[in-house]
Amino acid sequence: MNNYQNPFCNGGFAQPSITPAIKKIMIFTVVVYFIQRLSGPSFTAFFGLVPDLLLKGYIWQLLTYNFLHDPYGIGHIIFNMMTLYFCGSGVERVLGFKKFIWFYILCGVGGGIVTSLISIALGTGGIVTIGASAAVLGVLIAFAQLNPQATFLIFFIIPVKAKHMTTLLVVLNLLMGLPDPSGSGGGIAVWAHLGGMAVGYLLIMWDKKTGFAHDNYPFIEKFTSLKRQLTEKKLRSEFKNASLEKDKVDVLLDKIAKYGMPSLSDEERTFLTNFSRRQSKK
Repeated sequence: MNNYQNPFCNGGFAQPSITPAIKKIMIFTVVVYFIQRLSGPSFTAFFGLVPDLLLKGYIWQLLTYNFLHDPYGIGHIIFNMMTLYFCGSGVERVLGFKKFIWFYILCGVGGGIVTSLISIALGTGGIVTIGASAAVLGVLIAFAQLNPQATFLIFFIIPVKAKHMTTLLVVLNLLMGLPDPSGSGGGIAVWAHLGGMAVGYLLIMWDKKTGFAHDNYPFIEKFTSLKRQLTEKKLRSEFKNASLEKDKVDVLLDKIAKYGMPSLSDEERTFLTNFSRRQSKK
């Protein structure tokens, strides 16, 4: 598909000027694609999304699967990156760099959660899901909400308004997914697509409702703030413990100076030995 009335560029067939987040995401995705091709199936199995493995703690797959694509062809990655290129920069200009990165991640993770829940429920959790489509389609939904009258050319021939294009994509994915609840859709992760689009819709509608007043999503800010507080608390605790240990070491060294090593108990000897080992590793 090709966008030719993009409100975020100069109109006509002008190419949109690429924004920083889109550029970084595209470069990173392409680099990962070539690493994936060189690494073989084990790389895809480890970083792709396997719902059964999520239950075993492979949580990172909810993020990493977004950057993997079919290593045996280029159509998958080209379609996703072209869609991101033509639609993503306009959305990033509205949301800003940091917020757009989170938007992209949340759409991908949301799609991963939806497809994982359905796969596990249906007993098909061993199937690997890869691709940026959930995140990219979330971006496409946001683009259509921001500029519903923008026109796409399907197969470079058929003009379709953005608002109709996204409706069509939702309907097509439902038609593929409902008859086949496993979500395979002939090799297409339709529930990941629908999950990504749903998250994209909810996020952009929240932004529109709040007048794009926030630099980032409040729950992300709360999460990062909580993480920072926990880190600071841990550092303060470690500093306090280190200070207490140092005081204890000073006391024991004074004891050794006055009465010699035999005056130490087994517990005190062990403490000094462990303290010395920790210091040597720093």
